Amino acid sequence: MSSVATNSNSATPVTASNTNTTAGGEGFVTPSNTNNITATSVQDLDTTTNNNNVGNQATWSLSSCKPGFGVEQLRDDNTETYWQSDGQLPHLVNIQFRRKTTVSSVEVYADYKLDESYTPSKISVRSGTNFNDLQEIEVLELSEPSGWIQIPLKDLSERSVRAFMVQIAVIANHQQGRDTHLRQIRIHSPLEERPVTTAEYSSCLILTYFNMATLDDKLLGEKLHYYCSSSEDEEEKEQPSNSNSRNPDISNNGTGTVNTGPKGVVKDYMRYKQLENEQREEQAKEKLELAKKLSLTCRSINDDDKAKDEEDELDALFDDQFMQMYIEKRMREMELKNDKKKYFGEIKELEDGDDFLKAIDEEEPYVSIVVFIYEDDADGCYAMNECLKIVAIDYTDIKFLRISASAVGFSNYFKSNGVPALLLYKGGDLIQSYPKMLDFLGLDFYATDLEAFLIRNNVIKSKT
Repeated sequence: MSSVATNSNSATPVTASNTNTTAGGEGFVTPSNTNNITATSVQDLDTTTNNNNVGNQATWSLSSCKPGFGVEQLRDDNTETYWQSDGQLPHLVNIQFRRKTTVSSVEVYADYKLDESYTPSKISVRSGTNFNDLQEIEVLELSEPSGWIQIPLKDLSERSVRAFMVQIAVIANHQQGRDTHLRQIRIHSPLEERPVTTAEYSSCLILTYFNMATLDDKLLGEKLHYYCSSSEDEEEKEQPSNSNSRNPDISNNGTGTVNTGPKGVVKDYMRYKQLENEQREEQAKEKLELAKKLSLTCRSINDDDKAKDEEDELDALFDDQFMQMYIEKRMREMELKNDKKKYFGEIKELEDGDDFLKAIDEEEPYVSIVVFIYEDDADGCYAMNECLKIVAIDYTDIKFLRISASAVGFSNYFKSNGVPALLLYKGGDLIQSYPKMLDFLGLDFYATDLEAFLIRNNVIKSKT
């Protein structure tokens, strides 16, 4: 099936056909997505769709280049300049983001009229986390292109691709040319806008939100909301989530305060000192009243002795009451602490993605969660499961979960190459991830080996 891209500077059509051909190069798999490619002019794209050029948020590198014909020429917004490779095919453009980014399309500018045998005739677009797990998304075959070519990137669920890295590979050139020319490359991400308040206008900062509350985000540790400013050079900042699951309700402990971490501890201590001072002031006031009475009354020596005994008894009584109150408060604090500490001691099976999200989001923020991703017929998964059962018995404060990679919609590539995998969550956030655990432990391992690995990587704390 083919589609047509119209050059924004001329009416010459550019044809692009989608194929299932395997791209060259090590570490790559056959195409996992065969979506039809719809190419439109960049001029039309900028006015009809809500996309953002995110090329400035990435680090660009090339497999090779001639001196003076590198990344700078590829990114200078000038179609008169170009990147020229210098080496064997395939020629690669690597685009790496600092965090996982939604990519809706890639656009390349090629001109057969100017470049002839340097013009690409076959391009592969790949995405992934890094160089080791790139998967082919689209393959284009070009016939004498002249202008901008847009390549929409979709996964199997027809959603825009989300990745830390995008790679554009020139597989072949026209007339069997060796080196290639690409004149420009742009990479776009969709934006979901929200209304901007008057206060935000007054500060000259327009915030645009990405809505990324998806299961894939949770599995790979993304925050729910991010924003970027209207300045491309400004550092990106993170917007706190408003989700109630990230801030579970904490019941009152009966003293007018709540236990909310370090700040709560300080607040409790200040309240305690306040009560202590108030009680001392009351004692001093009562003693002063008693002294006034004695000073206005004629008393015998026996009366003085009796009054002194009463005063000592009163002081002892106050001391006893104060100590009793302090002991009761400490007992309540210890009971609350014991109540908070959860006991698990086993590995729990999750049925689907909803169970996964609930198990992560609805847990107390102080609980560490280890998620085991498995496939029944994958090497090492059975041994990993048995070892985790043993570790879970010894580390009862850790919440161990397991879920099938198929249940949460992982790709076939991940099912074949990524399991068994371990993910560590705390407070709803992904702290660490360890795919391909057999690379760390080997095929023959025991529960003690797994325990040592988890301790060494600060997933669990040593009992010794």
